[in-house]
Amino acid sequence: MQRSMEYIRALYQEFGIDMGYLQQKINYPGMIYGEAAYLLSRLIAHPDMRRFMEAGAGMSTLIYAQVAKQYNKFFVSFEDKEVWADKYNEVLRSMPELVGDFQIIRTESDPNRCPKFTEKFDLAWIDGNLAWHPDKGFPHDCCHRPGSVRYYKEALSDALIIFDDGEDLNCRINIDTVMREMGRDPDSCFIWNPYDRMDRNQWICPPPGGCSMLSVLDEVANKFKTAGPVFLNMVR
Repeated sequence: MQRSMEYIRALYQEFGIDMGYLQQKINYPGMIYGEAAYLLSRLIAHPDMRRFMEAGAGMSTLIYAQVAKQYNKFFVSFEDKEVWADKYNEVLRSMPELVGDFQIIRTESDPNRCPKFTEKFDLAWIDGNLAWHPDKGFPHDCCHRPGSVRYYKEALSDALIIFDDGEDLNCRINIDTVMREMGRDPDSCFIWNPYDRMDRNQWICPPPGGCSMLSVLDEVANKFKTAGPVFLNMVR
């Protein structure tokens, strides 16, 4: 956690994001890992990043909404759990000076609540689901985390896709299937893990044609002398 605090300080210094203030707003002591929050903030601010999608809202949404407003980027966030979405939307409404009128889309596992997009996204952060179950008509194979990408596979066809919890092998096997459906080579995916932690790694899935934002991964991982990128081979 001490090393993660270096990135939390960098978030404040470069983006004005005050994690302590956000923790007080939500009355919750936990937080997103600093290195992941800083990485996504840097990616959102990247000149080639115009449109950003998040599946699974929470503390991360409060951070990314601020960065998106600062850099005038299009940002959409989905959350399938009603209580969680309502909690964070209330917090967002209390800080319009930082996030504007941004609100999380509460999907309730209902496809009618998921808008269609004609313009493609450049970046996606997958830390939750559009749907947990298909009871309300959601396609069965579009439930859970990899299914969120499958549901929007056309809009995300050229996006740099990042899954949180990259250490979850069962989830990664399903991610492989979705990547193949999108015409991507699963072997091009890798784990981003500056501190070689055993939990909460980021599973990076680059678009087929490459991505100018990938250089940010090494830059962020090596921002502090104690850090360094770790690319782990998958057991398939």
